[in-house]
Amino acid sequence: MGLYLTGHPFDSVREEMSAIISGKLSTLHDMELATSGGGGQYRRAKGKPVKVAGLVLEVRTRPTKSGANIATVILDDGSARMEAVAYSEVFENYRETLQVEQIVVIEGSVSFDDFAGQNRISIDTVMTIQQAREKYLKDLLIEINEDASDRAEQITRLHNVLGKFRGGNCPVKIKVKLKGASSALTLSEEWKVIPKDELMDELKKELPEQQRFIRY
Repeated sequence: MGLYLTGHPFDSVREEMSAIISGKLSTLHDMELATSGGGGQYRRAKGKPVKVAGLVLEVRTRPTKSGANIATVILDDGSARMEAVAYSEVFENYRETLQVEQIVVIEGSVSFDDFAGQNRISIDTVMTIQQAREKYLKDLLIEINEDASDRAEQITRLHNVLGKFRGGNCPVKIKVKLKGASSALTLSEEWKVIPKDELMDELKKELPEQQRFIRY
């Protein structure tokens, strides 16, 4: 587990998610905060609000005295693996999203767990990549070169691609790159799209030189 011949699964959204998360898991795993007393003494980070993202490698559950379940989730972003804990009510709310091999965005807090002897994340909310996009995005930007040899055909193809994902809440902006200048146009409300992974994939194929389309 954890060996990927074609790159880590999180690589596909790593750059995009860097705009909204607090940092790499490796940074949070080793995070330390100075005490107010000074003197070179340090303590582990406690209760610091964070947003993290990564691949769910494992979900372990254990029952509580009341019969509910607490879940320990192993999250991996390619820089490190880190434990995150979903207490009973949170786990019940997000158990369908906390699935092995799913890439998720987690909001919560990081603190030092004395029993585990390491920093752990306490989960408040869990989102899929699409849900995180919808919550935090500003718009979707498409950049077109004015001197592209097949610009008319390209616009037609982009029209067809966007048409398949209409009906969402994500505004679309078209930026035409001119010689020494550029011009941008925000499409009408009826062209707001659903920011699905499939839309990102199709745009990357059509505009391979751009690769990143969602702005936060």
